[in-house]
Amino acid sequence: MKGLAVDPARQGEGIGAALLDEAVARARERGMRRLVLRVLSGNVAARHLYESRGFELEGRRREAFLLDGAYVDDLMMGLDLT
Repeated sequence: MKGLAVDPARQGEGIGAALLDEAVARARERGMRRLVLRVLSGNVAARHLYESRGFELEGRRREAFLLDGAYVDDLMMGLDLT
């Protein structure tokens, strides 16, 4: 299991896209068939990035986390590398 995060002060500079692209490329080089990830439903920017790279929503854990007094869903997304 690995994580991907960008310093909030540097978001919007394409760093997350570059990191994700590199992770996908390395997974393909290693012969992996799929990548899966989890993202909070309120993280719209991350969801947009993942969708722009072909990740699809595969599952949802409703109200899985309580953040700042509100429940948010935990989304599971996957990318077929074949």
